[in-house]
Amino acid sequence: MLRAVTWPARPAARAMSSPRAMASERQSYGLIDLLRWGSACLVALGHVRNLLFVDYGAVSYPSPLLKAFYALTGLGHEAVIAFFVISGYLVGGGLIVHGSTRAALPDYFIHRFSRIYIVLLPALAITALLDLLGALAQPSLYNHPGWATVLDFSAADRHGAFILVCNAINLQDAFCPSFGSNGPLWSLAYEWFYYLTFPLVLLWATGLQKQGPTLRLITISALAILALAWVFPKYIAYYPIWLMGAVARLVALRHPLSRYWAYAALAALPVLLALARPHIFPALVTDSLIGAALAVILSNPETASGPRFLSRFSGKMAGFSYSLYVVHFPLLVFVVALLMRSGVMVGRLPPSAVAFGLFFASLALAYGFAWAFSQVTERQTSRLRGLLSEQMATCVAWLMAAKPALRTQPLPGAAPRPPSEEADRPG
Repeated sequence: MLRAVTWPARPAARAMSSPRAMASERQSYGLIDLLRWGSACLVALGHVRNLLFVDYGAVSYPSPLLKAFYALTGLGHEAVIAFFVISGYLVGGGLIVHGSTRAALPDYFIHRFSRIYIVLLPALAITALLDLLGALAQPSLYNHPGWATVLDFSAADRHGAFILVCNAINLQDAFCPSFGSNGPLWSLAYEWFYYLTFPLVLLWATGLQKQGPTLRLITISALAILALAWVFPKYIAYYPIWLMGAVARLVALRHPLSRYWAYAALAALPVLLALARPHIFPALVTDSLIGAALAVILSNPETASGPRFLSRFSGKMAGFSYSLYVVHFPLLVFVVALLMRSGVMVGRLPPSAVAFGLFFASLALAYGFAWAFSQVTERQTSRLRGLLSEQMATCVAWLMAAKPALRTQPLPGAAPRPPSEEADRPG
C-alpha cells in the first residue's frame, strides 16, 4: 500500500545526517518492502478466508494445521497497524528528515496527492463496476448484510453520490461509510488525514522549539487539537501509532537503538500478536504495543535492512501492494457472487479440498488483477508527479511574472501614477 519514495534532500537536510546514517537510510527499505507486501498479503488472506470459509467456531475438531491457518488469516487488523507504522516511517519521517520549510511543502503535497489518487479514483470506478455486475449475478449478496464478518453491511446501500464523493475526498469512516463493497478503504482515509495534518504538527513543533512556548501559540494549538479530536475521533485515536513510525525513522538516523533492543522487540512481536487475538485487552492497547514493537525494530538500521536474499523479491511484491489493498475486496465479493450464481456455493464452506482450491484460486486471481491494475495506475505515479510538478512550476512562474504588472495597474477610478513613480517602484 505504501511505496518507499523520497524526494531530493536540501543541503541543510544532508548536513544534519552523517554519511553512515544516510547509507543506513538507503539500506533500510528491505524490511520496509517485506512489511508492506506481507501486511497486504495478510489482509487479502483474511478476506479470502472470511468470505469463503465458515468461522472457526463452526469447525468441528480442527487439526493443528487448520488452527494455524485460521490464526494466520486472522491477522488482518494487525497488518493494518503495521501499515500505519510504515506510513509514519516513510512519509512522516521523510518530512522530518528532508525538511518542512514552505518551499518543501508543495513538493510534499504533490507526492502525497499523486501517490493516493492515481490509485484511489480508478479503484472507486472498479468497485462500482464490479458491484454492478455482481449484483446482477447475485443480488442478495449485495442487498442483504450478514454473509460474512467482513461483509456485515449492505453494499447496495453504499452506492449513493454523496458516499462516492465522500470517499473521493477521503472522509470515509468519519462522515460516510466506505464506498460500495470496498470496506477496506476506511484505513486509507486515516492515512490521508495524517498526511495532511502532520506538516502542521511539525511546523508547530518547530515553532515551539525556535520561539518558545508562547501562551498564544499553546492556546491556538490546543484548540485546534481539541477541534480535530472532536470532528475526527477515530482518526485521532490511531495518530500516535502513525507517529511512532515517524519517530522511528528519526531515531534510526540520529541515535540508532542497539540491535539488541530491536531483537527483543522482534521476539516480543509474536507474543503481542497472541495477546491481541483473543480480544481480552482493549484493541487500542494491543495495537499500540504492536506499533511500538515495530517502531523499535525500525529504529535500528541493521535490523531494518531485513533479509537481503528477499529484498529484490520484496521490492517487486511491494510495488503493487497498495493496488492489491484497494481492489482485492470488491473483486473477491464479485467472485463469491459468481460462485453462488453457478451453484458452487450456497453458503460459506467448511474446510475441504474444494474450499482450499477455491481459496488459492481466488487469492491468485486477486494478485493477478491487482498487478494488472497497478500497471496503469501505481506504476505511473512518477509520471503524474512530474506532470503536477511542471504545472506547479508553470503556475508559480506565471504568478511571479504577473505580480509586477498587477502592482502597477491603477485601481478603478484612481488617477494614474506619474511615470517616474512607476519606474522607481520595485517589482
